[in-house]
Amino acid sequence: MDPLTVGIMLYENVGLLDFAGPLEVFSSATIPSVNDRNVRLFRPITVSKATTPIMTSTGLRVQPEQSFDETGDLDILLIPGGPGALSISKESDEVRFVLRMAEKVELVATVSTGLRLALLAGLGSGKRVVTHHSYAHEFSEKFPESIFDPTYRYLDEDTIVTSAGPSAGIDLAMYLVYKFYGDDAVQHTSRKLEYVFTP
Repeated sequence: MDPLTVGIMLYENVGLLDFAGPLEVFSSATIPSVNDRNVRLFRPITVSKATTPIMTSTGLRVQPEQSFDETGDLDILLIPGGPGALSISKESDEVRFVLRMAEKVELVATVSTGLRLALLAGLGSGKRVVTHHSYAHEFSEKFPESIFDPTYRYLDEDTIVTSAGPSAGIDLAMYLVYKFYGDDAVQHTSRKLEYVFTP
């Protein structure tokens, strides 16, 4: 079984927990095989417009593994939030990359204000979405074609799965383990991470 490739987008001033939480889940997600060796379920890679180090919102520098131009086929694109997401324009390399990948991936997932990039790419039209509570009203005014529902930590609308503030990204990633691989996989991953999760 080949693992699903998850592209985790990085950009200047990205939220650390927004991408590191899901990255930890995807890296840890395994199931035991018949010979007791764990089978990896996902292959997470970090992608950005260049492979030069970017500064996260906490001041930690992180070096992306691949540039947008180098990135091949993905199964899932994850867009984390953070202060930097609020200043990215519709004409940016990031939004163009989202548009290109959206035509190929099984789904686009967003954490917190990362939703803004998906909405700039037109991916949330007619969909129920969730984002950080501090930005839900502002985003709903700017993107009235989407339906904002603050009562959920994550929402699955088939081709787009969105989540609320930074820690909700962990729940989103755990949910994707469940969505693609079922209850046994998510329970196995929960035990490894000592993280209580109920889909």
